[in-house]
Amino acid sequence: MARLILILAVVGGLWWLLSVRSRPRGDRGSDRSTPSDAAPATRPNTRPNIGPDTMVACAHCDLHLPRSEAVVGEGGALFCSAAHAQSGARPPEAQP
Repeated sequence: MARLILILAVVGGLWWLLSVRSRPRGDRGSDRSTPSDAAPATRPNTRPNIGPDTMVACAHCDLHLPRSEAVVGEGGALFCSAAHAQSGARPPEAQP
């Protein structure tokens, strides 16, 4: 009977030790924390968060897009693509 209790105690101790070691560092109950423990793991941004971007209209097709994605053509006109920048600005239509 003593042998059975000893085997159960050893198996239980090993199970507890392995479960504690497999937990992330922040879950072990320690009071010290590092910045990596405080922030969840996320995908890094490809673009820094600098606030909202101004919307502009393509000089050729009038498509609205963020200024950071616009292609600058001749005379500083903004276009939605390089093809529209090569085509140039569309002349304004006659107003009735």
